Amino acid sequence: MISQARKTLGEMVDRNEHSFYSLSRFDHTGWPVDGCGQAAQVSSPFSYLGHSLTGLTWSILSFALFMSVVLKASATEGLLAAVRPLPAPAFRLQDLEGRNHQLHDYRGRVLIVNFWASWCVPCRRELPSMNRAWTVLKPKGIVMLAINLGDDAEAVKEFLNDFPIDFPVLLDHRGRISQRWQVRGLPTTLVLNRRGEIVYRAVGEREWDDAALLHQLQTLQPESRKLD
Repeated sequence: MISQARKTLGEMVDRNEHSFYSLSRFDHTGWPVDGCGQAAQVSSPFSYLGHSLTGLTWSILSFALFMSVVLKASATEGLLAAVRPLPAPAFRLQDLEGRNHQLHDYRGRVLIVNFWASWCVPCRRELPSMNRAWTVLKPKGIVMLAINLGDDAEAVKEFLNDFPIDFPVLLDHRGRISQRWQVRGLPTTLVLNRRGEIVYRAVGEREWDDAALLHQLQTLQPESRKLD
């Protein structure tokens, strides 16, 4: 069943004019990059993913890849969608240095949680703007976390050599936290208020350093200070 799903999704990717391939070119490292130039030869998205996604079930992976194709490069723009406040599911994940991070560690602070993967083209386009936003939000006490879906630590470190992320990167090897947080496509970003409730959800890429979006995030701060 899983192999058939992989085959079907692979065929869908090949047919879609906004597919994984048409969204990007591949540089000498094998990572997809925007811009012109000769594309490197690859066999399929699944062979590209296979070496780094140990432990992640193919059913989760296939659905996430399918959603990243459907969302397209420019499918979602603008501000964040408000959701009915719900307590965020607890997590305990390690960063690249092996340190444990728990959701409880960030209670009392506005928290932005971004789910991404190295193979996700929209994720790669989005991360630089998140890094720029981090330089604005960090002094204001807002926390940002990047939870990687499925890559092992060495693959993530290699990726970050070329595409640095200055805020903490956590590893969700088996996709269990992504499932618990109901991540259905990549990138997905959720914003928590200082009560630990999810109040905004963004599926697809955003320009996180956009002035209006930054303002939207910072409006959580005055209200949340009432908790102090």
